Amino acid sequence: MKENSTARLSGTAQTPEFGYVRIDADIQLRRMRVRCVSPKGTVLFVHGFPETIYAWQDIAAALGAEYEVHAFDWPGYGQSSRPSAPPGSPMRQGTTPGS
Repeated sequence: MKENSTARLSGTAQTPEFGYVRIDADIQLRRMRVRCVSPKGTVLFVHGFPETIYAWQDIAAALGAEYEVHAFDWPGYGQSSRPSAPPGSPMRQGTTPGS
């Protein structure tokens, strides 16, 4: 019999909390955290392209029964802010390279 891909842990799955962490004046990251009263350790999830923290929501809830779990959206992904382009960057609206 094939087991479910989500690990079965001895505790009860926890509900993820969503919020923001300000890195500096230009960057604010969306975060997900699952707290555990007596964690065995900490798990940090990092999403790939083009995912967001929601890719980890179900497994984070399951692991939250025994671990403290954290995940962040990279800058410009999901609901995290996108850093502004530096002066002279072709990404700045209304500029061209070399101008």
